Amino acid sequence: MLNEDFIKYTSKMDRPIPGESLTNDPSNPYPWERPPEFTNVVKASEYIFDILTEEETYVNLMTAIEDGIPVMDLAQILLFQGFNQGKWNPDLMLLLAEPTTYILMALAERAGIEYKIYSGEDQDDAEESDILGVKMSEEKFNKIKSSKGAMRVPEGILPASIEKQIEEMPQPKSLLERE
Repeated sequence: MLNEDFIKYTSKMDRPIPGESLTNDPSNPYPWERPPEFTNVVKASEYIFDILTEEETYVNLMTAIEDGIPVMDLAQILLFQGFNQGKWNPDLMLLLAEPTTYILMALAERAGIEYKIYSGEDQDDAEESDILGVKMSEEKFNKIKSSKGAMRVPEGILPASIEKQIEEMPQPKSLLERE
């Protein structure tokens, strides 16, 4: 009985036929099937910084961080979205994880917002170095963790141009502040 219900349900689903993706028109590829827009970490980091500091995006991100959404989760979402749009390939996406996270941390620091680096940060023990499924060296992980405790991004992590722009950004006003 259960097997018949399952077969009826799955046969009615509207889904692609296996191999259907191989029949797409080659003259109209998906964005991620084309050459990426960025192939350089620094240029891609500057692009990400420009996107993150647009007024509407900045306010939404800072609100999300203030609400407790981890910085690594936001970085993962932003980077995957850029991959889907054809901005970078998967290899560059992985290389951008660290600078994007530090940019988000620096923006949160500038706004005076306490942030979480990753989900479950409070419950973790000695095996904390496995973030995003990538084993990180203990030294690098401790550097990130200590910078979080001090609420400061370590010197020299971000490109100088981005650090300068972050320092020049105006302090956000409190909702309770008078005009």
